[in-house]
Amino acid sequence: MDHRLAPAEIAETLRLLERAVPHIGQVHLAEALTRGLGQAGGSVDRAAFEESLADAGFQPKRLQVTLLADAVRIATGTAWRLSPRPPGKGLERCTHCRDDFWSDGPHNLVCSPCKARSGSVPGVHHAAPLCDQMVYRAFHFGIRPNYAGSPLRARPGWADVLDDPAFQVRVAVWLDYRDAARSRRWDDLPDGQRFLISRFGETSYLRLFRWEPEARRQAA
Repeated sequence: MDHRLAPAEIAETLRLLERAVPHIGQVHLAEALTRGLGQAGGSVDRAAFEESLADAGFQPKRLQVTLLADAVRIATGTAWRLSPRPPGKGLERCTHCRDDFWSDGPHNLVCSPCKARSGSVPGVHHAAPLCDQMVYRAFHFGIRPNYAGSPLRARPGWADVLDDPAFQVRVAVWLDYRDAARSRRWDDLPDGQRFLISRFGETSYLRLFRWEPEARRQAA
């Protein structure tokens, strides 16, 4: 990955890093970023970046392996892209980070960055479907996302997504819909949910929720 970063892009890269690893101070991150980008602010050198953090007393092996590359990619507006297909490789999806990658075969389901560091999490380029899943869990199971403590925050960009008031309001709205369904206030549900009720009936609809047996007892 080669970039010539403008001053504004360097500043945004540093901001994204600070949000992803708030336990590392700005001074140490700025020094590591300088070393990781090289003297001319060009190619991303993960080893140099992590060596700088190690010299400052931090443990790079506990960080996401793509930490610097993620921050640079997002700051420069570069879309995530799969590398060209190597000979003899097949396409698989990593079971850790969800990225497509070139695999040696159907039994190799973990990409090389995730093999380098266990516990990798999805990049922010997967935010749309994963946020949909969080809303789904809020509505069907009453599970509110752990905005401040989510492990997703360890990769650049996710802190901005999770702290976005619009996303938190979206979750709150669907939690209110859940309360409406619990109270059988069908008119307070959105059109799509009312359609499901009219199409499949109240009993089938309530099976979507963990508290369906309780609702069934109340109906009896």
